[in-house]
Amino acid sequence: MMRVYKDKEDLIKDNLKYRKEVIEELNFSTKIIGKERKLFIYHIVELIICLLIPFAAFKLIVGEINIPRKYRESRLYVVEINDEKINVNANEKRKKTILPFVLNFSLYSSEMFYYYDSPNPVIVNLNDPIKLSFNEYICFSDTLGIDSQVACTDHIKEISRKIKVKDGEYKLVIHKSHGTGKLMYEGKIIKDITEYLPDKGWYFIEITGKYEKMDVNIELPMFKIVEE
Repeated sequence: MMRVYKDKEDLIKDNLKYRKEVIEELNFSTKIIGKERKLFIYHIVELIICLLIPFAAFKLIVGEINIPRKYRESRLYVVEINDEKINVNANEKRKKTILPFVLNFSLYSSEMFYYYDSPNPVIVNLNDPIKLSFNEYICFSDTLGIDSQVACTDHIKEISRKIKVKDGEYKLVIHKSHGTGKLMYEGKIIKDITEYLPDKGWYFIEITGKYEKMDVNIELPMFKIVEE
C-alpha cells in the first residue's frame, strides 16, 4: 500500500527508519554468514586433522613403502681403456613418488656389460699410459612395428638402433686399493688417468652421476699396476 506523507519531514523520517531497518537486517545476515563460514572452516580443519592423525601414525610405525620396479629403458654404458672395451657393472635407480612420504616406486636396473675378451682385472704396466673413454647410449626396438625405447639389455626385443647421448652429468672417482682406500681423484671424467695410478698395486675406479633424475653408478673392474 502506498503511504501518504503529511509533509517532507515525515517522508525523511520514514526513509531514515527504513534505511535503519535495512542496515540492521544486512548486519544480521552478515553475522549469520560469518558464523556459517567459521563453522565450515572449523569442519574442514577438523577433517584434515582426522586424516592426518592416522597418516602420521602410519608414517611413524611403517615409514615409507618402496615398491621395487624394473626400469625398462636402461642405458648402455661403454668404457674403454686404451681403446679396448672393458666389462662394467651399471646400476641405475630412481624414486618415483606415488603418495608423498608414504608410497614410492623404486625404479632400478642392474646390468653387467660383458665383453668376452675383456680382462678382469685390468692389468697395466707401471708408467704405461692409461687412456679412458666413456660413452652412453639409448636403445630402440621396432619388434612390435613401433619404434620404441627399450632397455639396452633387452633379450626379448631385438635392438634396432642405438643413439649416443650426452645428457647426463658424471664424475670419475679413483681410489687406491678398494673404495675405502686413499682417494686419488674425484672430478669430471678425463681421458688421461695415468698420473692417478702412479704406483704398483690395486685401484678401484667408478663413474657416478645422473640423468633425468636417475642416479647412476658404474663400477669398472679392479685395476692392477705391475712392474714390467
